[in-house]
Amino acid sequence: MTLAKPKRVFFDWDGTLVDSFGFLHAAHNYARKALGIHAFTLEDFAQHFGKPRETLYVKLYGDQREEAKKHFEEYVTKHHVEHLKPLDGAEEVLQVIKHIGIPMGVITNKKRTLVEAEVKAFGWDHFFDVLVGAGDAANDKPSPDPLLLGLAKAEGEVDHQDVWLVGDTENDTACSNEAGCKTILILSEEKEPEKVGHILGNYDVDLHLPNCKKFHEFLLQYA
Repeated sequence: MTLAKPKRVFFDWDGTLVDSFGFLHAAHNYARKALGIHAFTLEDFAQHFGKPRETLYVKLYGDQREEAKKHFEEYVTKHHVEHLKPLDGAEEVLQVIKHIGIPMGVITNKKRTLVEAEVKAFGWDHFFDVLVGAGDAANDKPSPDPLLLGLAKAEGEVDHQDVWLVGDTENDTACSNEAGCKTILILSEEKEPEKVGHILGNYDVDLHLPNCKKFHEFLLQYA
């Protein structure tokens, strides 16, 4: 499969470049324990991973959502830099895109201050010139607002069809489709067939690959 070389690439963060599933599972269980709620199994948590914060906390914690958020953020702030790690092949993806000369940014529903600290800890500061986090735009993903804000912050105007948003959830595909950008889905059909099937059946996806290593191989054509 081939696509015209993009003029700018934006990435989702958790689950796309960073292996955060186990860490966020632990953070929610820390909050749930503090509230006296039974812990999530990994399978239970997988159903909620990547959902927008506004709806997720209401669904999971109801009237206790503000207290849950406080405990969750306490755990995340204390442990996020030491416990998170890049996904296999993620740094190689960033390296080849930079080598080609395409500017990159991050569009995430995670707090910008947390992502900034994680980017610095990975030594990835030089890869990104734009970072849009939770609450920076009028609405978070799946709204197109964060991506449109990222484009507004970026140097130089580009046609939206020359912009890629790379992500792993329905939030990302919905955001990208609504903004009129190219949509790149990095998600294993073998591991999550129902999730992949739902996204491919409901959104326009310009490229679907199972992991960062395969995405890196795909990108080599532009080099």
